[in-house]
Amino acid sequence: MPFCSDKHKSELAALSSLFWGNPKAFTPIWMIQGGNPFYYFFTSPYLYEITSLRNTIKKYIDFPRLQNTTKRKEENDEKSFEEGQPNNDLLEKNNDNPRLIITATNIQSGEPVTFDSDKIDITLDHVIASAGYAIYGLPWTKIGNDYFWDGSFVHNTPLKAVIEASPNLAKIVYVSDVFPLRQKKLPNSMPETYHRVRDLLFHDLSINQINEVSNIIKEHLSIIEQMRNIILEDKDKDKDKKKKFNKIEKEYKNLLANRIGFIINKLVHIERKESINHHFLFEDADFSIASIERLIKEGEMDTEDILLKIKEKEKMGTASSISI
Repeated sequence: MPFCSDKHKSELAALSSLFWGNPKAFTPIWMIQGGNPFYYFFTSPYLYEITSLRNTIKKYIDFPRLQNTTKRKEENDEKSFEEGQPNNDLLEKNNDNPRLIITATNIQSGEPVTFDSDKIDITLDHVIASAGYAIYGLPWTKIGNDYFWDGSFVHNTPLKAVIEASPNLAKIVYVSDVFPLRQKKLPNSMPETYHRVRDLLFHDLSINQINEVSNIIKEHLSIIEQMRNIILEDKDKDKDKKKKFNKIEKEYKNLLANRIGFIINKLVHIERKESINHHFLFEDADFSIASIERLIKEGEMDTEDILLKIKEKEKMGTASSISI
């Protein structure tokens, strides 16, 4: 409605999604089965049916490229051995495949679960499982004998899963957080209170915890390196000392190899700044084109802002951890 304010447009768009669904994503079960929405609220564990979301995802994701890359490499090695030469077509296809890591929450055990295309074939169910936002009534997904919701209930930002799955190299990490941690304005109503509670629940504090662990590992490895260098100076003077040093050196290299992957050289944290004009409880159910275009533009501006700050801090030599 063009005569409404931006905030009221967003609120109406969110209400439209809540009561009538979204043609490319979800449909209220009362529109399919009939009846009163309040009846399903008390008798069903979910409020929306997501066949349309499954069809949308199938249309846009090339699932054959998300097959287990390790398994493909083994197939290539096996075929190469049989034929006596490398299967370059398959090898090139493997190298071109992206690696996808997504997380979900096991409903019954309460544990985070990681789906990694380097270990399993990522399917439509794995992607859907990571989008089961139960608070807004989206259903769980069954995979095997387990049931999954969105990963945000344990870790909204799957940084730990990515670090554990990635190579043992020091990292530069970029984190984009859509739930703002800081908010100056205090709530004036219960909807605003719920809105703020949601932000705090889904703002993943593990980002800070992982960064702290990274800093501790850096300090420990630095101290061990200094001690190692002191021993290194005297190791050739005594055979017994040399033997002890060789044992310590082996353990040191193992420690370095296993812990270097948890070191974050630079953490760039881009946090969404919430506009007062779009501050309301169901703002993340606003799928209107105008809001999506606005959010994309705001995201680009936030990113440009943080990149400028990085350049300034790098000139000063203080760019190890940057937030906006």
